[in-house]
Amino acid sequence: MLDGLLCGAWAWLAIGLALLVAGRFVARRWLPWLALAAFGVAALTGLLPRLGWSAQLLLFVLLAVPLAVLGRFRRPGRAA
Repeated sequence: MLDGLLCGAWAWLAIGLALLVAGRFVARRWLPWLALAAFGVAALTGLLPRLGWSAQLLLFVLLAVPLAVLGRFRRPGRAA
């Protein structure tokens, strides 16, 4: 039931968009990186539509953690 309602490329695109919008209203620099991870999962889900919700969630975590760490070190005004 969850596979049909909550999972899929469109759901991940909506999550990514919501994270981008939320990142504009709160002073959190890591939200756009989570949005990028959600967009990545949307792309992978579009390519592999039979991915279950647990695999999609695992992919999101595996993408979000390194991207959030990367985002912590890539701040404006800070030497790379």
